[in-house]
Amino acid sequence: MKEILAGFIQAAQAAGRVLSKLQVVCRGNLKLLDKSSGTSRYPLTGTIVEIKDDLKRCEEMGVTEIIFEMNFEPDIATYKLFQFMEQLLPPDEA
Repeated sequence: MKEILAGFIQAAQAAGRVLSKLQVVCRGNLKLLDKSSGTSRYPLTGTIVEIKDDLKRCEEMGVTEIIFEMNFEPDIATYKLFQFMEQLLPPDEA
């Protein structure tokens, strides 16, 4: 993903865009797991803690918005999804 974003930034600069005004929106396949699958996992696949770390890295790379794709996770329990969403909120908004 880092390489893709670097290419995007390079193309935007070449086109004369002001980087600070660009919104970088990514779509990610979200897969929540109860336990870690280890170090060789895909981004946005893992425990809530691992996915929160992935989101922090995305933010550090300049991603301003992520759309979670849930089509590949049809059996996710509703309570698990709500638990995940609550974990993403800042403490004063939870």
